[in-house]
Amino acid sequence: MTDQPTILIIDDNASARHVVESMLTNMDLRLLFAANGPDGLKEAAENQPDLILLDIMMPQMNGYEVCEKLREATKNTDVPIIMITALDDRASRIQGIECGADDFLTKPLNRIEIRTRVESIVRLNRIRKFLLEQPDKPDFQERLKQASDETIDSWIHDPDCIDDSE
Repeated sequence: MTDQPTILIIDDNASARHVVESMLTNMDLRLLFAANGPDGLKEAAENQPDLILLDIMMPQMNGYEVCEKLREATKNTDVPIIMITALDDRASRIQGIECGADDFLTKPLNRIEIRTRVESIVRLNRIRKFLLEQPDKPDFQERLKQASDETIDSWIHDPDCIDDSE
C-alpha cells in the first residue's frame, strides 16, 4: 500500500475538475482525471483509486450509470464514491445511494468540506484495506483492540512493522 492515496475525479466540465484539483492541493494525493463516464471506468479499472469523486450530470453516461458500473466491477466494488452534484433534492440523493454512492457533496463545493470528507473517507478505506490484509497475523485482532490511533496509522503506512512473533 502506497502512502499517497489515489483520487479519481470524473467530471465532464474541465473547470469543475480544476476547481476540485485546486481544493485538494497540498494534501499529498495522487489525482487522476476523467472527462466522461467511459474514461472514468477505464481509469478506475487501471488504477484502483482509494476514492472516486463523481459528477452526476454528464452526457453520454451520467454519474448514476457510472456508479452502477463501478459497483459491478470486481476491482472497484468497495472503492468509496462521493457524488458531486448541483442537484440538492432528496430523490437525487436516494437514487445515488441506490446505485452505490457512499456520500454526496453539493455544488458549489466548500473547500473545507471536500478536504475533510476526502481525508476521512480515504483514511477509513485504507484502514479497511489494511484489516483485510491481516487475517493471518497471530493475535492481530486482540492487538488491534489495544492499539492507539498512532500505532494503527504506523501499521497502515508500514504493514511490515507488525511483529508476528509477539
